[in-house]
Amino acid sequence: CRTPTQAGLLAALCRFQHGVWPTLGSGHPTRLRPHPPRVCHNFLFVLWAWKLIASTEPAPPGRLYPGIDAGHSPVKFDMRKEPRKSNKDAYKQHCNYSILGQALRNVRLVCKDFPWPIEIKEEWVTCGAVWQSVYTALQQPITESEWAMASEKQRDRIRRAVRHREAESGNNDMKPRRIDWLGDATVFAGLVRDDAFVKQVTMPGRKDPADTWVIQLAARRP
Repeated sequence: CRTPTQAGLLAALCRFQHGVWPTLGSGHPTRLRPHPPRVCHNFLFVLWAWKLIASTEPAPPGRLYPGIDAGHSPVKFDMRKEPRKSNKDAYKQHCNYSILGQALRNVRLVCKDFPWPIEIKEEWVTCGAVWQSVYTALQQPITESEWAMASEKQRDRIRRAVRHREAESGNNDMKPRRIDWLGDATVFAGLVRDDAFVKQVTMPGRKDPADTWVIQLAARRP
């Protein structure tokens, strides 16, 4: 028994197989070059299509989508690169799914490894919006006030990260960025619910942080 999502995606894939693909934006299908049907080719195509559909099931209402759930099997990205470039195939497969089983328009992200909250306001907060927002936030330069509040151990970690970026790029005059604050822990490894931590970092008087999630990070491989 297929869900509406599976049925819709399978129908679209079948249209593509027969030379028709809907063009986003115009709402009108685009006719591709037709090709004669081949039984073997069609059978392999259906197997591939069903495998794709089965691996992209949306989350039940109130639960995180598995591809962004740190307690499940999250897609991981090295946040030094844009998500669509860091893990291109996984990004394409999962980016358009809502992070929950229902629409969310306002999501706040916090992390135990850096002090900056990330606010996302969209008509529908998707996994792609989360990944891109985290990446963009971490590319911002570290300010003098942020540098002043960092411990000496934190500053040494930032300096090492900057030197590493300089060695990779060949540019010897790079400024510290927020991504450098993380040292080697630059891999986005999903979201978790941690109400105790959220309460600890939420300023008094703020509205109910029901849609606040905690970012999990992991160390990148050498």
